[in-house]
Amino acid sequence: MQQSPENLIYTTQEISNSYKRTILKKGDLVFPLRGKIGTVGLINDELVGANLTRGVALIALKKSNPIFLKQLFGSNRILKQLYSSMNGSALQEITIDTLKKFKVVMPDLIEQQKIATALSDTDALISELEKLIEKKQAIKTATMQQLLTGKTRLPEFALREDGTPKGYKDSELGQIPEDWELLSFSEVCTFINGRAYGLHEWEKRGTPVIRLQNLTGRGGDYYYSTLNLPAKQYCDYGDLLFMWSARFGPVIWKGQKAIYHYHIWKIVCNENVDKDFLYLTLEDMTENLKRGSSSGGTMLHVTKEIMESTLAIFPPHAEQLRIASVLNGIIQEIELLVEKLNKLKNIKQGMMQELLTGKTRLV
Repeated sequence: MQQSPENLIYTTQEISNSYKRTILKKGDLVFPLRGKIGTVGLINDELVGANLTRGVALIALKKSNPIFLKQLFGSNRILKQLYSSMNGSALQEITIDTLKKFKVVMPDLIEQQKIATALSDTDALISELEKLIEKKQAIKTATMQQLLTGKTRLPEFALREDGTPKGYKDSELGQIPEDWELLSFSEVCTFINGRAYGLHEWEKRGTPVIRLQNLTGRGGDYYYSTLNLPAKQYCDYGDLLFMWSARFGPVIWKGQKAIYHYHIWKIVCNENVDKDFLYLTLEDMTENLKRGSSSGGTMLHVTKEIMESTLAIFPPHAEQLRIASVLNGIIQEIELLVEKLNKLKNIKQGMMQELLTGKTRLV
């Protein structure tokens, strides 16, 4: 839990002093009793002197290292106790009396400090890596906005044959590069509908059927089909898919030969359009739609007819390839950083399991 003085509610000093037991000191731990249960905050200098509101417990320490205790409350062992002790279904909560009954294993203060330092050092590495990924994501977004609109031209495509800079022309989407084309998606690719399945058609073997949750990471289990379908109903590794309902946007399929479900289109590009460039164009378009959506882009929906008639700008094929190459380089760099971050988080969980249970002792 990150603490920040922003978005706080303020009161008078007189009222604050009348609730002295809720005044926070540096090193105090705060614990939400409902909502984000299991998230522990460590009070920093900016929040010293603030009052605690209802629904959050103050953990005032007695001969304990605050950083060690914060790590302990974030461990799997404590989280399991918390989840098994929560009341309610729609709005789960836990009481202070329940928290008081928790039993924890505590080393002496010296060992607490050593463990806290080791885990905090790992947290610092994780935090720096997360900041770097966020920075790279911002660079990717800005670069996409420049290259995919032609506002910035790669050097080898920026000049005419006589050496003068290429200009811009008017279009329905505003100013576009003079040598780019404004085309509808139906002119550059074909959208192929997925197939709907009845419950009686699901099998435990055969060809996997890709559903939305298989593409979004929200569920890895596949249903299977033994039906013999037309070739266009199958997709292979590297094919471009598009989720047109609920979880919205393009995906490059990275799995084995499969069948795609009704809420997914397979997109087949024409010869003059690069698949990677089209993927990036669709990603940029859908991210803009999500940012402008009141639902945060989680429940968008588009029809095939609307998609086919949507206009986008396309450079010559050679420039498409170069733009895709530049952007894919940034994307691959981000993917490597995310992979490194996930490994580091797994290492941290392993350290917590060993150090906070005493299975491994620090010298």
